[in-house]
Amino acid sequence: MKIFSNLLFFSNLAESKNRRPNVIILNTDDFGIGDFQIYNREAKVPTPNIDRLGHEGVKFLSAHSGSSRCSPSRYMLMTGRYSMDDSPARDLRPDEPNLAEMFKKSGYKTGLFGKNNPLASMVINKNATDADNTHSKRLDEEFEQKMHKLGKHYKSLHPANFLPGNYEQKTKPSKYGYDYSFTNTFACCQPAGFYENGKGIEPVDTWLRQLPYPENLPKDTPIFNSEKGSCSSFPYTGYMGPDRYSEKYTGDPLDLSIYFCNFAIQQIAMKSYDSRHSEEMVVPKLENFIDENAEKEFFVYYGLRSGHGPFNTPIRFRNQTSVGMLGEMIKEADEIVGRVLGKLESNGIADDTLVIFMSDNGPSSSSSNILEKFGHNQKQLDLEDETIELAGGKGGQGEAGHRTPFLWRYPSRFAPRSIYDPTVPVSTVDIYATLAELIKYDLDCNEAPDSRSLVHYLDTGRPNAELEDKPILTHAPKTGANASIRKKNAKYVPGTKELYNLSSDPETKNNLYNKKEFQGMISYLDTFLKDWLQYLDEREITTKNGSKKNSCFPQFERFKN
Repeated sequence: MKIFSNLLFFSNLAESKNRRPNVIILNTDDFGIGDFQIYNREAKVPTPNIDRLGHEGVKFLSAHSGSSRCSPSRYMLMTGRYSMDDSPARDLRPDEPNLAEMFKKSGYKTGLFGKNNPLASMVINKNATDADNTHSKRLDEEFEQKMHKLGKHYKSLHPANFLPGNYEQKTKPSKYGYDYSFTNTFACCQPAGFYENGKGIEPVDTWLRQLPYPENLPKDTPIFNSEKGSCSSFPYTGYMGPDRYSEKYTGDPLDLSIYFCNFAIQQIAMKSYDSRHSEEMVVPKLENFIDENAEKEFFVYYGLRSGHGPFNTPIRFRNQTSVGMLGEMIKEADEIVGRVLGKLESNGIADDTLVIFMSDNGPSSSSSNILEKFGHNQKQLDLEDETIELAGGKGGQGEAGHRTPFLWRYPSRFAPRSIYDPTVPVSTVDIYATLAELIKYDLDCNEAPDSRSLVHYLDTGRPNAELEDKPILTHAPKTGANASIRKKNAKYVPGTKELYNLSSDPETKNNLYNKKEFQGMISYLDTFLKDWLQYLDEREITTKNGSKKNSCFPQFERFKN
């Protein structure tokens, strides 16, 4: 009987290698690797569905996002190209090759859900006249002048300038290769609401006021800090919901100078918008997409807002964990994963669908408050024989800023395993080439040039020669630490004069930069990194960020050394 079972397994495995998988990428926002029990047994919130992905799939313990900031990280994932641009907004252009375009060319149905970053997010009011737009631009200028006199420098956060009307996304997701999309805007810089296939689901005609969250906070709770304009009021936060402060903008520009986590106090929105329930609006659309395309091959990218402040979740999660509002978001994210798996199972396609779970970058500075108040460590990681605490966080080059949960569940092909080799780090930039190989797609010239296929690693648990030889880069927007390189077990950050041996020092406590015996290595890595960055600049100019696909650019020569 055992022999028969083994033969059946290998028969199914051979069949699966000839079948193209459905693909779902679940990309969360600012969660730490220690937020999930599959990575941190001491995590305070049970995550049975996320853990299931790891127990039934491949769990990477040394996986890194391309950047420790949202936009560049997501841009690099979707394009398979490194970008060291420090701009907070790293938008994908419609003419750049991207994952959705690849799947669409391959005959897949493609769907985009949730946070559409790095796709261009600008929305336009189809009812606004030229005179309205001119008036709005003038208000922008006046607002910035007034804020400058107050010593405040909030830009692009002028909700008073948005007029009621019917809004559309200026560049619709179909331009990037998506057959269907249901996305939501964040209540900070755009009218808050939901867009289906690029069009608002209802008019923008309601003024919302940011309110204390949880909802039962005393009215005198010092939640908003107009002087610092930051998250200094932790563990409290704010939400935008149906409890309207006014049917219109109050008219006081100083009202807009009061922010929580840099989000405006007042915002114009669709009536259905409630930041506590934004994921609940999106998930049913994803479930419908799976139902409608269960007989086809499909690709889904779902950018969850879960993990990103201000922390908001439905009221039913209130006080369900011991980690406050962050715990609620972890619990909601786990429920979403369970709903996705359940929908795949009800359609009989769970084993033939690859589900990738990750976070775009690590936790924000509030992680220290969360550890102090709740005893939950977002940076804690269980390795094979020890438990460590990663350094740093979002925006920096510390391991906690870009070391991400990275789970791949595809039962028809990948046997469950945990992969940890500090000399062979993998990157979310590698997703592109990996999926291309799985769906038997031949990458065009200069398409996903920095992406390395992980298929052999996922199949066998052993890296191929390319993964062993080709290092990875990480980007961070903080001054002085823009780019770092991981080559074998060495981590080198020239901007902050750091060198670590990740094999013997996974917590990066022992900086080797000033050690005499490592000066030769530093000189080599410094030259290697400078040459690589110069190469990337030249390649991006020559190929116009890859849009000139027939303008082949040679591989970086030092990879061959």
